[in-house]
Amino acid sequence: MMVVIHRAPGADPTAQLELWEDTVLGDGVDAEREEERRVTFIALTRAQRCRLVAVPDTKGGRDIAVACSGIGYVLISGRA
Repeated sequence: MMVVIHRAPGADPTAQLELWEDTVLGDGVDAEREEERRVTFIALTRAQRCRLVAVPDTKGGRDIAVACSGIGYVLISGRA
């Protein structure tokens, strides 16, 4: 299972990076965004062998990666 979290270009309605930041950092999520978070959670928890979450190389993405490493994910840098 692979989830790619992208930076929102302009007025992107999904704003995935912000949704993950709010979730991982323990902030509240708007009721209208809760369904998107629920679907991602189900996808990640149903993966049987491997889960990969790709985040952008931004401050927000790095914060998410560090927070996820605190809950059992292995942090792998894509930098050369």
